[in-house]
Amino acid sequence: VLLFIFSPMCPHCHKFQSQFVQLANSVAGDRELAGLRLARMDALQNKLPKKFASYSYRSFPTLFLAVKGRKEKPIKFEGRREASVLRQWLLANLKPQPPT
Repeated sequence: VLLFIFSPMCPHCHKFQSQFVQLANSVAGDRELAGLRLARMDALQNKLPKKFASYSYRSFPTLFLAVKGRKEKPIKFEGRREASVLRQWLLANLKPQPPT
């Protein structure tokens, strides 16, 4: 799951929204990203339960990738907020991880 945490009053969130929609549209037919779900959360209307403390954020927009089997350790996106950059980051982070 790719979680987009936003504030409706944030100009950066409004600007990024079109890139998020573009990514969502491209994921729909992308075999490499099959099974990926995208979600948005209005941080002013919703609060994460305490058990999700690892999903902490201080600014908007914030993006977290919760990988199956590792959802308690989300990966925070820190790159340029562009659909193509985000897609490459997703591909790199969704590769199967070696056992620890």
